[in-house]
Amino acid sequence: MRIDKSKCLGCHLWCVISVIIVISIVVPTLLAPVNPKVFHLAHVLFSPTCHQLTSRSFCWFPGKKAVEDCISNHTLPYSKAIVVMKEGYEGYKFPVCARCFAIYLGLMVGAIAFLLLSYAKLLKPHAIPHIGVFLLAILPLAIDGTTQLLTPYESTNQIRLFTGLLAGITTSFYACPLFNTFLSRLFFKKQIKPHQSENS
Repeated sequence: MRIDKSKCLGCHLWCVISVIIVISIVVPTLLAPVNPKVFHLAHVLFSPTCHQLTSRSFCWFPGKKAVEDCISNHTLPYSKAIVVMKEGYEGYKFPVCARCFAIYLGLMVGAIAFLLLSYAKLLKPHAIPHIGVFLLAILPLAIDGTTQLLTPYESTNQIRLFTGLLAGITTSFYACPLFNTFLSRLFFKKQIKPHQSENS
């Protein structure tokens, strides 16, 4: 089902950006055994935006053909090692921590979902959900992260994955309509105002 391209240009752009980010995280990690230079470069590029702690990250274990926690315990809480040995298997750490990866992945999933729902005419391209939905979606991430920061509590990568995905997916449902509105005005001179989805 076709819709006016000008209405969803922003979401297309948001989707492309999020896909590129996820690919730039995953592909260098999967190719680390054969292309260590690109793997190392990915870590350098993401270092300004993530703490990259090994204990809070996922690793790719080619010998197991599995992605799992880099280490089994938190005996090295401040290590940023990008290659680890676990149970006799060599693992390659993702360039970002588990929570950041989940957020980026969520942004991609949310952007694709918003785009598909827009094409199916189940969502209006400029409809923004109520701000309360966003606050509820980021609340688990905020509670988990703040508690970990201020107390001896140590979260798990599975919790980081869940809270990051929830926050990332929800964020795209706000970013897409805002980008759609901005680019519609910029390139197509359409004076469209973002609006609450309930009143669409």
